[in-house]
Amino acid sequence: MKSIKSKIVLLASLICIFSLLVSSAVTYYISYEVVTSQLKDRILVSSDKYAEATDKWFDGEGKIVNEIGDSVENIGIAQKDNVLSYLQEKLKDNKSVTDIYIGAADKSNIDAGGWVPPAGYDCTQRDWYKKAVGKKGIIYSSPYLDMDIKKMVITIARPIFQNGSIVGVLACDISLETITNIIQRAKVINNSYGFLIDSDSNFIIHPNKDFQPRDKKLQNVNDVMNGQFRNILSSNFIKLKDYDGNEKYFVTSKIPSSSWIVGFSVPVSEITKPLQSLVRSFIIIIALCIIAAFLVSIYFGKKIGDPILSLSKMADKISNFDLTYDDKYNYLLNYKDEIGKLSNSFNIMHKELTQLVKEILGDSNDINKSSTELTKLAEQLSLKSEIMNSAVKNIVDSIQETSAVSEEISASIEEIGGNVNQLSERAVEGNSSADKIQSAAVDIRNKTEESIENTKKMYEEKKEKMLKVIEDIKVVENIKVMADTIASIAENTELLALNAAIEAARAGEKGKGFEVVAGEVRRLAEESSKAVVAIQGTISKVYEAFKSCSDNGNDILDFIHENVDPQLEAFRNTGDKYYKDAEFLNKMSYDVASMSEELNATVSQMNDVVQNMAQNAFKSSENAETIKGNIDETSAAVNKIVLTAEKEEQLAENLNNIVKKFKI
Repeated sequence: MKSIKSKIVLLASLICIFSLLVSSAVTYYISYEVVTSQLKDRILVSSDKYAEATDKWFDGEGKIVNEIGDSVENIGIAQKDNVLSYLQEKLKDNKSVTDIYIGAADKSNIDAGGWVPPAGYDCTQRDWYKKAVGKKGIIYSSPYLDMDIKKMVITIARPIFQNGSIVGVLACDISLETITNIIQRAKVINNSYGFLIDSDSNFIIHPNKDFQPRDKKLQNVNDVMNGQFRNILSSNFIKLKDYDGNEKYFVTSKIPSSSWIVGFSVPVSEITKPLQSLVRSFIIIIALCIIAAFLVSIYFGKKIGDPILSLSKMADKISNFDLTYDDKYNYLLNYKDEIGKLSNSFNIMHKELTQLVKEILGDSNDINKSSTELTKLAEQLSLKSEIMNSAVKNIVDSIQETSAVSEEISASIEEIGGNVNQLSERAVEGNSSADKIQSAAVDIRNKTEESIENTKKMYEEKKEKMLKVIEDIKVVENIKVMADTIASIAENTELLALNAAIEAARAGEKGKGFEVVAGEVRRLAEESSKAVVAIQGTISKVYEAFKSCSDNGNDILDFIHENVDPQLEAFRNTGDKYYKDAEFLNKMSYDVASMSEELNATVSQMNDVVQNMAQNAFKSSENAETIKGNIDETSAAVNKIVLTAEKEEQLAENLNNIVKKFKI
């Protein structure tokens, strides 16, 4: 898993690289557009300049033709010799003029160059003658290759007027060598070339031989290279693939006087060449900015990531039950931002948790001690119950013996009339039995009083301890309140992390780094909340155990106070009654011994007394069985107390083991 520091470095570097690439692309695009626009304007200006120069040349040659025509009109076309001499003189003066001639309306021909037309030659049917007559002004013919001089020429013609009528047409054949030299030498930019297209879309001047005129045929723009150059006729600035396969810009300007087109082909690489140094500068700047961004992101990644890693180590330490204080993290408290607040809250949580564990540890020890004492007391109470049960059993046995004696007395009474001596012996035996009964009754009364005193003393002692246990439960409640406070701190921390994540999301790309930090803080808060929930669960179990122990103790005390004490009191009263009955029987035995002579007279009375005694013995036996049942129930309750005390002791031991996992 990558650390948050590396994530911050990576994110910042990617943002910087992306920003630089975008800004560089935008800058390059703008620069490209500006440079292209400037060069386009520069090339268009140059093209217009050459078109203007060509137009001036055409205009200049046209003016010469007009001057010659005006002179011929003044001389008169009928003066052929004078006209011929004048034309020959003008032919010598203009080096660019290859021939000057006039075609008359009568189909005659005057040629300053000495050219003799063939038989049947009709000048009025020539294109230059028809166009000049039709326009009634100066015209420029399409260029053609002069077979005599092997050069491209054009014919400039104008009508000759005489008395308002056209009497002929003056024509001058003018070499295009001057224009050719101008166009071929023109260089609007490095590696560019110029070309010239006439009004019929034919290439007149071009550096490629395949585009140059051949014999009597001109190369049309629509025909060369499958017509891919036809667009230069409709657009003055267009990018096309040239004859050499390279991408080039074609710039054209129209010549107003002749509707010809002057154009230039400029390589795209020459236009983008000024941008190459800009690209190199961009690459160097981007590299330096990436290095700087990487170093800055490392610095801020360490600045942000190290505190979070420290808090993560502290959380891992607490998750391993280690609450020992380490002052090497105190520097986090000096931060004034959210990290400082989180560190302060974490420090408070650490202190509160440490104090909580200490208090739980102390209380668990007290609970363990109280449980041990309660177990011992319950065992003592169980032992006393067993003793009481044994005593009750003895009483029942004695009562049964008394019942048997009563039966023997009754039998003796039936035989008393026959044997007075046997009656005396039986009286002695009755006296002895009475002594035993009296002794047993005294013993029962003493033990019962001792049991009553012990029960009251145990009741007061256990009541005091139970009250102390109830007070101890309040400590657990305080612990529960502290755990709730810690849970609230964790929830507030989680809420703070959620708010930070929302703010980071609002910040967009700039807030992504902080969003990761907020996510880590939120995860720590959630883990803290889970730990607090586990502690609250343990505290709730301890609280329920305390409460159960307290309720059971109160039930035992109430049972002793409401059931055992009254039963023991009744048991003591029964012992007193047995003692009185034994005393009465003893006295009666002595009376029988001393008054054996009166036995026959009192047989009837004695029989009644014996019957009463038998009934009393039967009742005493029933009461003894009731006491025995109550004692058995008391013993069962005491056994429950012992089990509850042992369970409480086990819970206290488990709590102590859980708390001992923490290293304070």
